[in-house]
Amino acid sequence: MSDTAERKRELGFSERMSEHEALMWNVEKDPWLNPSGAALVVFDKPIDVEEFRRRMRHAVSELPRLYQRVSPGFGRISTPAWAPDPEFELDFHFRTTTLPPPGTERQLFDLGARLYQEPFDRTRPLWRLVVIDGLESGEGALWMITHHAVSDGIGQLRMAEMYQDLSPDVPPAPEVDLEGIIAEAVAEHRLKEEGGDLATSLRSTVTRSASHLVRRQVGIARRVAGELVLWPADPKRIGDRAADITAAARGTIGPLAKSATESDTGSPLWRQRSRHRHLEHVRIPLDSLKAAAKRHDASVNDAFMAGMVEAAARYHAQRGVSVD
Repeated sequence: MSDTAERKRELGFSERMSEHEALMWNVEKDPWLNPSGAALVVFDKPIDVEEFRRRMRHAVSELPRLYQRVSPGFGRISTPAWAPDPEFELDFHFRTTTLPPPGTERQLFDLGARLYQEPFDRTRPLWRLVVIDGLESGEGALWMITHHAVSDGIGQLRMAEMYQDLSPDVPPAPEVDLEGIIAEAVAEHRLKEEGGDLATSLRSTVTRSASHLVRRQVGIARRVAGELVLWPADPKRIGDRAADITAAARGTIGPLAKSATESDTGSPLWRQRSRHRHLEHVRIPLDSLKAAAKRHDASVNDAFMAGMVEAAARYHAQRGVSVD
């Protein structure tokens, strides 16, 4: 199996959002809960815009999620679905910009912070790339942002591998008829959805939504049944599971039920935060991070997340603020 085919298989995109993806889609209605993942990548030289545009056209043709937009579910019965965007325009998602002189690192970071604050158009595919030049160092940069409903952090890295290379000797991406590919996907989707008339389309939507609801409830029922089987052998488990469920519900629903400015839990330092962002960076040798993860039988992502938690803890400790 080729590297491209393997990456596509690992991503495993489905036609309907998972419960987690739907949560990420819905929490964005609160402007303080931005679920998008972004990255600023600096290269040793400016990006060849035309070559990169051709590479992106090829990547979009290989990853349908990049030309799909969110299609609401039927009421609250099911999670939203994904549908090809008949008005997809690559230039809406692929932009170029030049830093004003002198093009310092601080200017680059400030631009990245501003770009992060730009909301997505929720009627279009949920990603954006900005090619940046004009750096005084002679380097080039790429700003990437993807909504968490599209993919989690690991998935976004795998997606990035579809249009980025670690070697300068990789051959150019092939030319593709992206417009034709999307038009065909739109036609197939309409045929599947409409089935010839509005009534059929509505029945199809309701049927799929009901099927999703049944599958979800069956899954819940199976987990509950499995739990109940264990209770006679371990009566203490009943109380433990009840406590776990109560704590999880409070921890999940509580913060989401209130806006960040209203919450009476969490970090006092972050409770009154604004929507403005400030970008900084730390340099960590990848080999050292891998070695640390290996010593604890963990993944690199585990080590990264542990570092983020430790940084947050030290941030509060240095300011004399304690949190739960």
